[in-house]
Amino acid sequence: MIDILYTHFATPFPQEALENCLATMPAFIAEKIKRYRRWEDRQSGLIGKLLLKEALARHGYGSDCLSRLQTGSYGRPRVSGSVDFNISHSGEFVVCAITAVGRVGVDIERIRDMDISRFHRYFFQESWQEISASVNDLRCFFDHWTMRESVMKADGRGLSVPLTELNVKDGKVVLDGKVWHLKKVELSSSYCCHLATDIENPELHIGRAGNPLRKGDGSNFPKLLLRKN
Repeated sequence: MIDILYTHFATPFPQEALENCLATMPAFIAEKIKRYRRWEDRQSGLIGKLLLKEALARHGYGSDCLSRLQTGSYGRPRVSGSVDFNISHSGEFVVCAITAVGRVGVDIERIRDMDISRFHRYFFQESWQEISASVNDLRCFFDHWTMRESVMKADGRGLSVPLTELNVKDGKVVLDGKVWHLKKVELSSSYCCHLATDIENPELHIGRAGNPLRKGDGSNFPKLLLRKN
Protein backbone atom coordinates (compact mmCIF):
# COMPACT_ATOMS: atom_id res chain seq x y z
CA MET A 1 0.00 0.00 0.00
CA ILE A 2 1.08 3.58 -0.66
CA ASP A 3 -0.02 6.29 1.78
CA ILE A 4 -0.48 9.81 0.47
CA LEU A 5 -0.84 12.60 3.03
CA TYR A 6 -1.61 16.12 1.88
CA THR A 7 -2.79 19.50 3.09
CA HIS A 8 -3.09 23.04 1.78
CA PHE A 9 -2.87 26.58 3.11
CA ALA A 10 -3.91 30.00 1.84
CA THR A 11 -2.31 32.45 4.27
CA PRO A 12 0.91 32.71 6.31
CA PHE A 13 0.91 31.10 9.72
CA PRO A 14 1.47 33.44 12.70
CA GLN A 15 5.20 34.07 13.06
CA GLU A 16 5.32 32.95 16.70
CA ALA A 17 3.57 29.68 15.93
CA LEU A 18 5.86 29.12 12.95
CA GLU A 19 8.97 29.68 15.07
CA ASN A 20 7.67 27.33 17.77
CA CYS A 21 7.10 24.64 15.18
CA LEU A 22 10.54 25.14 13.62
CA ALA A 23 12.05 24.71 17.07
CA THR A 24 10.77 21.11 17.08
CA MET A 25 12.74 20.34 13.88
CA PRO A 26 16.33 19.07 13.78
CA ALA A 27 18.70 22.03 13.41
CA PHE A 28 19.82 21.16 9.86
CA ILE A 29 16.21 21.05 8.67
CA ALA A 30 15.16 24.24 10.47
CA GLU A 31 18.13 26.17 9.08
CA LYS A 32 17.40 25.06 5.53
CA ILE A 33 13.76 26.12 5.84
CA LYS A 34 14.71 29.51 7.27
CA ARG A 35 16.95 30.21 4.27
CA TYR A 36 13.97 30.28 1.90
CA ARG A 37 13.11 33.87 0.99
CA ARG A 38 9.42 33.41 0.19
CA TRP A 39 7.06 32.69 3.08
CA GLU A 40 5.23 30.17 0.88
CA ASP A 41 8.43 28.13 0.44
CA ARG A 42 9.25 28.27 4.16
CA GLN A 43 5.75 27.15 5.04
CA SER A 44 5.68 24.40 2.41
CA GLY A 45 9.08 23.12 3.55
CA LEU A 46 7.95 22.95 7.16
CA ILE A 47 4.62 21.28 6.37
CA GLY A 48 6.36 18.74 4.16
CA LYS A 49 8.59 17.65 7.02
CA LEU A 50 5.63 17.47 9.41
CA LEU A 51 3.75 15.28 6.95
CA LEU A 52 6.84 13.09 6.57
CA LYS A 53 7.21 12.76 10.34
CA GLU A 54 3.63 11.52 10.64
CA ALA A 55 4.06 9.19 7.66
CA LEU A 56 7.22 7.66 9.13
CA ALA A 57 5.54 7.25 12.53
CA ARG A 58 2.90 5.10 10.83
CA HIS A 59 5.71 2.81 9.71
CA GLY A 60 7.14 2.42 13.20
CA TYR A 61 9.78 5.14 13.21
CA GLY A 62 10.33 7.06 16.43
CA SER A 63 9.95 10.75 17.21
CA ASP A 64 13.60 11.34 16.23
CA CYS A 65 13.04 10.07 12.66
CA LEU A 66 13.70 13.42 10.98
CA SER A 67 17.11 13.69 12.61
CA ARG A 68 17.99 10.37 10.96
CA LEU A 69 17.34 11.55 7.41
CA GLN A 70 20.16 10.94 4.95
CA THR A 71 20.68 11.90 1.32
CA GLY A 72 21.74 9.74 -1.59
CA SER A 73 24.31 10.57 -4.26
CA TYR A 74 21.78 12.73 -6.12
CA GLY A 75 20.50 14.48 -2.99
CA ARG A 76 17.32 12.43 -2.58
CA PRO A 77 16.32 12.10 1.12
CA ARG A 78 16.01 8.60 2.60
CA VAL A 79 15.92 6.71 5.88
CA SER A 80 17.30 3.34 6.88
CA GLY A 81 15.03 0.36 6.30
CA SER A 82 12.72 -0.56 3.45
CA VAL A 83 10.53 2.55 3.58
CA ASP A 84 10.66 4.91 0.61
CA PHE A 85 9.05 8.36 0.50
CA ASN A 86 8.79 11.50 -1.59
CA ILE A 87 7.47 15.04 -1.01
CA SER A 88 6.15 17.63 -3.47
CA HIS A 89 4.58 21.06 -3.14
CA SER A 90 3.13 23.69 -5.44
CA GLY A 91 1.04 26.73 -4.69
CA GLU A 92 -1.07 26.00 -1.61
CA PHE A 93 -0.65 22.21 -1.65
CA VAL A 94 1.92 19.94 0.01
CA VAL A 95 1.93 16.18 -0.64
CA CYS A 96 3.89 13.32 0.91
CA ALA A 97 3.85 9.74 -0.44
CA ILE A 98 5.32 6.80 1.46
CA THR A 99 5.50 3.03 0.99
CA ALA A 100 7.18 0.03 2.59
CA VAL A 101 7.26 -1.86 -0.72
CA GLY A 102 9.17 -0.61 -3.75
CA ARG A 103 9.93 2.97 -4.76
CA VAL A 104 7.68 5.99 -5.04
CA GLY A 105 7.73 9.48 -6.51
CA VAL A 106 5.07 12.19 -6.41
CA ASP A 107 4.71 15.53 -8.15
CA ILE A 108 2.04 18.21 -7.92
CA GLU A 109 1.77 21.38 -10.01
CA ARG A 110 -0.68 24.26 -9.94
CA ILE A 111 -2.29 24.74 -13.36
CA ARG A 112 -1.28 28.22 -14.46
CA ASP A 113 -1.34 30.18 -17.70
CA MET A 114 1.96 29.94 -19.54
CA ASP A 115 3.43 29.52 -23.01
CA ILE A 116 3.76 25.75 -23.25
CA SER A 117 5.03 25.81 -26.84
CA ARG A 118 8.62 26.32 -25.64
CA PHE A 119 8.53 22.86 -24.03
CA HIS A 120 7.75 21.08 -27.28
CA ARG A 121 11.29 19.76 -27.73
CA TYR A 122 11.19 17.91 -24.40
CA PHE A 123 8.23 15.70 -25.32
CA PHE A 124 7.86 12.67 -27.54
CA GLN A 125 5.77 13.47 -30.62
CA GLU A 126 2.88 11.25 -29.52
CA SER A 127 2.60 13.01 -26.15
CA TRP A 128 2.81 16.46 -27.69
CA GLN A 129 0.12 15.63 -30.21
CA GLU A 130 -2.15 14.58 -27.34
CA ILE A 131 -1.49 17.89 -25.56
CA SER A 132 -2.08 19.94 -28.70
CA ALA A 133 -5.32 18.14 -29.52
CA SER A 134 -6.74 18.44 -26.00
CA VAL A 135 -9.68 20.78 -25.34
CA ASN A 136 -7.71 21.96 -22.29
CA ASP A 137 -4.11 21.95 -23.43
CA LEU A 138 -2.82 23.52 -20.19
CA ARG A 139 -4.32 20.79 -18.00
CA CYS A 140 -3.12 18.10 -20.37
CA PHE A 141 0.37 19.64 -20.38
CA PHE A 142 0.59 19.67 -16.59
CA ASP A 143 -0.77 16.12 -16.46
CA HIS A 144 2.08 14.97 -18.67
CA TRP A 145 4.58 17.13 -16.82
CA THR A 146 3.70 15.73 -13.39
CA MET A 147 3.78 12.18 -14.75
CA ARG A 148 7.33 12.67 -15.96
CA GLU A 149 8.45 14.56 -12.85
CA SER A 150 7.09 11.82 -10.58
CA VAL A 151 9.11 9.23 -12.50
CA MET A 152 12.31 11.28 -12.22
CA LYS A 153 11.76 11.62 -8.48
CA ALA A 154 10.99 7.93 -8.00
CA ASP A 155 14.08 7.01 -10.01
CA GLY A 156 16.12 9.13 -7.63
CA ARG A 157 18.27 10.99 -10.15
CA GLY A 158 15.87 13.90 -10.54
CA LEU A 159 16.79 16.41 -13.23
CA SER A 160 19.87 14.33 -14.10
CA VAL A 161 17.46 12.22 -16.16
CA PRO A 162 16.98 13.83 -19.60
CA LEU A 163 13.35 14.74 -20.15
CA THR A 164 13.62 13.46 -23.71
CA GLU A 165 14.07 9.90 -22.37
CA LEU A 166 10.69 9.86 -20.64
CA ASN A 167 7.97 8.53 -22.92
CA VAL A 168 4.56 8.17 -21.26
CA LYS A 169 2.62 5.32 -22.84
CA ASP A 170 -0.36 3.34 -21.52
CA GLY A 171 0.09 4.78 -18.04
CA LYS A 172 3.72 3.70 -17.81
CA VAL A 173 7.23 4.97 -18.40
CA VAL A 174 10.15 2.65 -19.17
CA LEU A 175 13.45 4.18 -18.07
CA ASP A 176 16.73 2.27 -18.40
CA GLY A 177 14.76 -0.97 -18.63
CA LYS A 178 12.74 -0.33 -15.46
CA VAL A 179 8.96 0.07 -15.63
CA TRP A 180 7.35 2.87 -13.66
CA HIS A 181 3.58 2.74 -13.19
CA LEU A 182 1.67 6.02 -13.05
CA LYS A 183 -1.35 6.91 -10.94
CA LYS A 184 -3.32 10.15 -11.13
CA VAL A 185 -4.03 11.68 -7.71
CA GLU A 186 -7.13 13.89 -7.69
CA LEU A 187 -6.75 16.64 -5.06
CA SER A 188 -8.09 19.81 -6.68
CA SER A 189 -9.47 20.95 -10.03
CA SER A 190 -6.77 23.65 -10.09
CA TYR A 191 -3.86 21.23 -9.71
CA CYS A 192 -2.40 18.18 -11.43
CA CYS A 193 -0.77 15.48 -9.35
CA HIS A 194 0.71 12.10 -10.27
CA LEU A 195 2.36 9.24 -8.46
CA ALA A 196 5.01 6.95 -9.94
CA THR A 197 5.89 3.55 -8.46
CA ASP A 198 7.63 0.36 -9.54
CA ILE A 199 4.73 -1.66 -8.08
CA GLU A 200 1.96 -2.55 -10.52
CA ASN A 201 -1.62 -1.70 -9.45
CA PRO A 202 -0.75 -0.44 -5.97
CA GLU A 203 -3.42 0.26 -3.36
CA LEU A 204 -3.51 3.96 -2.52
CA HIS A 205 -4.66 5.48 0.76
CA ILE A 206 -5.16 9.25 0.50
CA GLY A 207 -5.62 11.34 3.64
CA ARG A 208 -6.04 15.08 4.09
CA ALA A 209 -4.57 16.79 7.16
CA GLY A 210 -5.98 19.86 8.84
CA ASN A 211 -4.24 23.09 9.88
CA PRO A 212 -0.82 22.07 11.23
CA LEU A 213 -0.71 24.94 13.70
CA ARG A 214 -4.27 24.64 14.95
CA LYS A 215 -3.02 23.86 18.47
CA GLY A 216 -0.24 26.43 18.30
CA ASP A 217 2.96 24.49 17.66
CA GLY A 218 2.04 21.82 15.15
CA SER A 219 3.24 18.99 17.42
CA ASN A 220 0.14 16.88 16.75
CA PHE A 221 -0.02 17.62 13.03
CA PRO A 222 -1.28 16.01 10.85
CA LYS A 223 -3.30 13.67 13.10
CA LEU A 224 -5.98 16.35 13.28
CA LEU A 225 -8.82 16.00 10.81
CA LEU A 226 -7.11 13.18 8.92
CA ARG A 227 -9.70 11.43 6.83
CA LYS A 228 -9.87 8.83 4.12
CA ASN A 229 -11.06 10.06 0.71
